[in-house]
Amino acid sequence: MFFLFSDILLYTSRSQATLQFKVHGHLPLRGVLLQEPEGELANYGFIIYGGNRALTVAANCQEEKDRWKEDLQSAVQQARDKPDAKVTYLSLKSSSSSDEIMDQCGTDVGTQTKPALQRNNNTIHVCWHRNTSISMKDQLIAVEVVININFKIFS
Repeated sequence: MFFLFSDILLYTSRSQATLQFKVHGHLPLRGVLLQEPEGELANYGFIIYGGNRALTVAANCQEEKDRWKEDLQSAVQQARDKPDAKVTYLSLKSSSSSDEIMDQCGTDVGTQTKPALQRNNNTIHVCWHRNTSISMKDQLIAVEVVININFKIFS
């Protein structure tokens, strides 16, 4: 699963045992290039270049591919348009969980009790189980709907 932020693209996999995502790597968006592949992947696939990495991805349909590319290109352009601020990232390869990062930051995670696993119906889990993706536009519409519903309830 990919997580697209305003300045970075994370690529992850999900652990079936812990139901958490493990980060395999990241690509700063300022250096990302998209390219159409040749051959079999030309229909629904494209290549994401970032630094010394190349990720070949394939969507389920042309519409999904177009949404992915539109969101990626938009985020890349916005990242390039921002003033060049030096951003330092923690090493994602050296940490297997957020607990380790918290330990490195000085928080004693070992004394906290972990909550029991519960079923999550957030966007990430729904997309994972349905093997689908949503565009940034779709996510913004969903947030707007929730805000409008909450506004009507509390008005």
